[in-house]
Parts: sequence; C-alpha cells; structure tokens
Amino acid sequence: MRFLNTYFSVLFILFFAFAAPVVAQKKKANTFTVVIDPGHGGGDIGTPHRKCKQDEKVIALNVSLKLGKLIEQNYPDVKVVYTRKKDIYPTLPERTQIAKKAKGDLFISIHVNAAPSSSARGIETYIFGVTGLKGKSEDEQKRIKERMANERENLDISGKQVDFDKDMDIETKILCQAQREKNNIHSEEVAKFVHNAMVSAIKKTSYKNNVNDRGVLQKNLFVLCYSPMPAILVELGYMSNPAEEKFLNSEEALSAYSKAIFSGFEKYKASWDKRKLGSDNSSKTVDKKEETPKESSTSTR
Repeated sequence: MRFLNTYFSVLFILFFAFAAPVVAQKKKANTFTVVIDPGHGGGDIGTPHRKCKQDEKVIALNVSLKLGKLIEQNYPDVKVVYTRKKDIYPTLPERTQIAKKAKGDLFISIHVNAAPSSSARGIETYIFGVTGLKGKSEDEQKRIKERMANERENLDISGKQVDFDKDMDIETKILCQAQREKNNIHSEEVAKFVHNAMVSAIKKTSYKNNVNDRGVLQKNLFVLCYSPMPAILVELGYMSNPAEEKFLNSEEALSAYSKAIFSGFEKYKASWDKRKLGSDNSSKTVDKKEETPKESSTSTR
C-alpha cells in the first residue's frame, strides 16, 4: 500500500511538472502585445515649445506612459512594451526592431505636429501608404517617394532622413512586405477607432470649439513601413498653433488623449479577440472533420 501511494504521488508530481509548462506556454501564446512609441526623445526634442514649457518629446512620453498604465490596469493579460520610457533617443530602425522583437500585435506611435503657419491645427492619424503615384511616370513616382521620405517623422537625431533601403535589415523588409496588405487592413481599423475616439474626447473638453478633425491619412513613415504588425501614428495637435500648444500642455489634454487612445485600443482589442476566437473555432472544426473518417473506418471493421 505504501508503495502504491508513493507511486501515485510520483505520477501526480510528474503530471503537473510537465503540464504546467504547457499551460504557461499556451497562456503566453494568447497574450496580446501592444508596442507604444513616444516620438523623438533625448537630443531630439521634436517640435520645440513656443510659449509653453513642454517640447513634443515630453508631451509624447507623458501621453504614452499614461496610455500604457491604463492598458496595464484594465487588461492584465496584455503585455505593454515601450520603445522608450524616459528621455532617451532610440533611432527609427531601433524602434521598429523593438516592435519586431516583442512580436507585437499593435504598434502605436505618438507625436505632436507643427506647420509653417500658426493657424494650422487639428488631429491626424496615419497608417502606412504611398499615395499620389497612380498615373505618374517613374521619375515622378521617385520624386514623390523622396518627398514623403523627407517627412519630419523620418528624420534622425541629426536632422538627416533615414534611408528606407539601407537602414533596415532584409529579413524585416521581406516580413513587412509579406504582411503589408493584411496589416494595413487592421491598421486602418484601429486608426479609425483611435482617431474617432480622440476627436470625440476633445469635443468634450474646454478646447471643444477649436477641434479640427483632419482625418485618417496614409503616409510613407519609417516606423509604419517597417513595424511588422498593424501600426498607427497619431498627431495630437499643432504646437505651432498658440491656442493648441496651450491645450496640449495641459493636464486636461493629457487625460483626454490618453483615455481616448485607450478607448480606441479597447475597441480594436475586442475585434482582435473576436477574430482570434473565430480562428480557433475554425481550427477545432477542421480537427473534428479530420478525425471523423478515422472513427468511421474503425467502426466498420
């Protein structure tokens, strides 16, 4: 009897010793990972402040950290990865590599805009895309691509534009190219969720009479081009506009933007969960169909 008790005790321990890693692995596989990218940082201040104290890099980081905290508090199963959590400057290729290494399910880059005219204002949300090429000659297409590559979000810390062809490894290029169509569909989905939530949120603040919805747009931005997952870049407003700069520097704006982006994230996460559930159920149905012939064959013998 003592031998049997010992025998079953050993079996019990061995079962859980082998089962636990499998359960842990399954849980890890089901975890949603969001990569949050506060624009600029370190020696790259982004858009400089005019009358207020905070440059773009500070506002972007503050909104990013508050957004990440909201996600962690409300979704313990979601892993939050930052490209930076303090005042440092990761290069644009480094940001995309952080996202790739994290095997992210969503990439959100947060920025503040600027324009030569102080009257420019409004909220913009970007997904990857190269527009205006249709019907153009090869030389004209090249000029359009070069102009788009020279966007402020594509400049490194020295003010030099990143080289789309040389500054990214071939493996990431191939991966992004293969997944681009699917990722762009989901990028547009999350972009609309986030953008509409931001516009609605700001309309409920003290800045409500100045809200300008500039829409969801496409742009050839490095972090959107080479993040191998659905990716968006939000421009919260224009620091070059005195009224908008004042609002962007307020606690009210920090709270409104972070909660709005979180709201957009929630809607996308629900949509992602639904797709994943449908995919899992579909796999189970296929497995059942594959098993049926075996059972029938056995029963007829």
